[in-house]
Amino acid sequence: MEKRAYFIVGDILSVIVAGVVVAFLCLALIPSDWNMFFAMFVGMALGMAVSLLTCASVFVRYFGAMEVMVPTMLTGMLVGMVISMALTMTEVSYSCAVTWGIVIGLFTLVGTYILNVYLSGTR
Repeated sequence: MEKRAYFIVGDILSVIVAGVVVAFLCLALIPSDWNMFFAMFVGMALGMAVSLLTCASVFVRYFGAMEVMVPTMLTGMLVGMVISMALTMTEVSYSCAVTWGIVIGLFTLVGTYILNVYLSGTR
């Protein structure tokens, strides 16, 4: 992964945008009376699709395909699953969903950077 500031800012921006957009769509599309297991899979699929569209249309052109796709798709999957499961248990506000989207996005970005360093053998 790139270590230049331009690409790091792009990675941060892409996971934040993906997390926020997926959180909003999960709140808008998934009803609270669904089964938790079913809502989790629908949220995961929704998160993957939205992240793919967000990445492919905006961020890949400027920041590279693999550097953006891996953390953004993982962010979309996790945010979709967490927000959808939380919706089935309790009422979730938009500010809470956005906060969780940002936190999960940054967590996945840090995790992908750590795994990249581990797998590539560079310390």
